[in-house]
Amino acid sequence: MGAKSEKANAFDSAFDESAGEFEVLPEGTYSTRLLEVTTEANPFDEVQQTTLTYEIADGLHSKRRIWDSCKHEDNVAWKAARVYRSFGLQGKPDDWSEWCSAVNGCIGKEFDVTLIHRQNNDGTKTYVNVQRVVPSDNIPF
Repeated sequence: MGAKSEKANAFDSAFDESAGEFEVLPEGTYSTRLLEVTTEANPFDEVQQTTLTYEIADGLHSKRRIWDSCKHEDNVAWKAARVYRSFGLQGKPDDWSEWCSAVNGCIGKEFDVTLIHRQNNDGTKTYVNVQRVVPSDNIPF
């Protein structure tokens, strides 16, 4: 009977309304691995965008995820170039398809990701933004 009540308590806490959001990751640099790259239409405007999912490799926030995205629009091509170079990729892709293919080739690689915070207009919500990504110094032997 004791084990059943422990499970009930754990189950109850999982449905606690206050447990609905993750704690915002602190600003700083995290050792990560590029876990996933997905490209799909943005649900708000149907413009294609690529989302990069990083997983924190170690420390207090191990296994937490960081997301960054890049819309496939000419006015944010600068961000695509920043991602491309920060991944250590050489040259210049000819189009979004080639860019996506090259970025997808980086899945599983390790990167140091630096996060910063920004607030919404009324200061009630904190957003986590990727400021910088660099290849990790970890060299497998």
